[in-house]
Amino acid sequence: MNADSGLTLDESQGRVVEFEGPVLKALGAAGSGKTTALVTRATHLVEAHGAEPSGVLIFVHDRRAAVRVRNRLVRSLGASVAGPSIFTFHGWCWSLLTRVYPVASEQGITAEVGYELAGYGEEPVLLTAFDQRAFVIRLLSEEDPAAWPVNGALLSSKAFAGEVRDFLLRAQERLQTPGDVHALAGRRGRDDWLELASFYERYLRRLEDPGSFGDGRPRFDFARVLTEARRLIGEHESVQGDLKNLYPHVLVDDFEEGNRAQMALLETMLPEAGDGRSAVITGDPDGSVSAFRGADPGVLSQLPAQQVVLEQHYRRSEPPRILLYSQPTEEARGIVAELRTAGATQVAWGEMAVIVRDLRSVLGPLRRELNRSGVPHRVDGEALRLASDPVVRPILVLFSIACRRQGHEELWPELLTSELGGFAAHELVQLRRAARLAGESLDRVCADVRAIDVPESLRDKLQAVCSLVADACGWASELPPDECFWRLWDSATWFAEMVKAEDDRRLDSLTTLADALGRFTERQGSDARLADFIDTLLSADFAPESVRLDRAQDAVSIITAHASKGREYEFTVVAGCVEGTWPDPARRGLLLELDLLDGPKSQAHRQRVALAEEQRLFELATSRGRRLVLTGQRSGGSERSSAEPSRFLKLLVPALPEQNADVPELVNSAREAEISWRRRVAYGAASPAE
Repeated sequence: MNADSGLTLDESQGRVVEFEGPVLKALGAAGSGKTTALVTRATHLVEAHGAEPSGVLIFVHDRRAAVRVRNRLVRSLGASVAGPSIFTFHGWCWSLLTRVYPVASEQGITAEVGYELAGYGEEPVLLTAFDQRAFVIRLLSEEDPAAWPVNGALLSSKAFAGEVRDFLLRAQERLQTPGDVHALAGRRGRDDWLELASFYERYLRRLEDPGSFGDGRPRFDFARVLTEARRLIGEHESVQGDLKNLYPHVLVDDFEEGNRAQMALLETMLPEAGDGRSAVITGDPDGSVSAFRGADPGVLSQLPAQQVVLEQHYRRSEPPRILLYSQPTEEARGIVAELRTAGATQVAWGEMAVIVRDLRSVLGPLRRELNRSGVPHRVDGEALRLASDPVVRPILVLFSIACRRQGHEELWPELLTSELGGFAAHELVQLRRAARLAGESLDRVCADVRAIDVPESLRDKLQAVCSLVADACGWASELPPDECFWRLWDSATWFAEMVKAEDDRRLDSLTTLADALGRFTERQGSDARLADFIDTLLSADFAPESVRLDRAQDAVSIITAHASKGREYEFTVVAGCVEGTWPDPARRGLLLELDLLDGPKSQAHRQRVALAEEQRLFELATSRGRRLVLTGQRSGGSERSSAEPSRFLKLLVPALPEQNADVPELVNSAREAEISWRRRVAYGAASPAE
């Protein structure tokens, strides 16, 4: 039997494809062909059994996986797939709550919308992760510190709000009610969890209360979407029957990252013996890497089903190589050399990836070497990090000053020298000198331009910026956040210049910002404030969800190990394999200890669990490519570095290289070659210094 990629399936994959029912678990490590078998099964059901493509319900772990699976199905079927039913669990649940069902009533068969059957009078609004964090911050700011005897002093902390948000999600995903958390806190003697149990109850009540938001519509966070969809199916047999008829075949990929709420939902859709339906669930019991996001690999092992194990490893075509260097810059240069060597063997840039544990560990020197060598590259998801986007940053600085955020006085130099301010560096120096001679601070001078003596041209330029800030102050106090942006768009000539120049990259960044502001305003209703948007954006460790996925490019992908899940490349470099970085000794949720919600654990046990997850993450990263190079650092007695290779490297090779790799001399880029040629023409064989 042929897979969608043209490869011949092995016996275990063939069992997955031809399974007749009712429920099968297909277990295997990364690279064992689970997704290939699943896509081939979907094709087999359509072509050999006459199933409608829309009747094969496929669950994947994220939106990018949905795009990849859909593309593979289209290639496999040789035609466009009409209405393919490929969803994340959250996406499918949201579609259930907003679709129409036939319901029997005294008047006959009537049509009811899902959220109405679930007891909601108005269509709910889905809170993104970004919006939910803003909502939690707002609720905590309204809390009485006296009601929080343990953590009352932290109610204004953005970091604490992030942990509370995670706690609320994890409790719901574990199907724990506020009463369950309260009882658990009592048994464990956790006064801090007692505080959270009470807040959890108030949080849910505020989400459901139409009066909490200006538009009168309830809100759902991501976890509540799962539980409400499960309740909808469980309480209405007609809904469950309709869905089972609509989806006779269910396929689930990578269910090792599932949680209990998803398992409870899946159970409502599983077939029974003799009903003609089927379900195949794939996963790697030893491959879960998202426990910090609520993944519970136990749900896969506890699922009652027939089982087949996929033992063949298909992805790696040659033994891995390990290269060690003395310094991060040397490692970055070695990575670029390896990418260029792979490119010389006809591997496209888009088929290469550099995978790291943490972008901060190697990104700086790696990006410098990639730019210097002219290697096209993209940092995965970087276009969505609005707070650090150089196009968006001046806008956030201007609005931060207008909203009088803490520390706004120190932001004036950044605003003035930005493209929005238009000051050259020497003009800022001149302005600061004039302010110092007048005995005034720079922010006071910007508030009253008349207080200093500067040339008329500089005064006019400063007056224009100050007028824009004054206008923004008025907008921020009177208008919703998205309208503030559009007022700025109409007022600043910088944006008109972008449109005239057709600068698509910059305009895309502004579109993403406008999308985020619009969604924030819609979800917060009349309570939406520009200052809250900025606070949440700057403090969050995630970006507001974009309506667009990153565009495909023929460029080397630089991605984190977590983001590499589900992806395949011809050539990969796993970089930064250094002790202290991989494994990462840091542990999330230190204050509220979310990992103890499932039961008490000793500190030694928790450390073993954390180390095991780090190892699984390493194994995931090293399974993404057919050809693999791993790079790390070894100080070799250098006084400037104490780096040692990661212990995980010995999982792949019996012994590490005795010597560090030679630092390659990279071939000059076109620009560097031009400079070198001009130097030789001007000075001959000798350098200018000679």
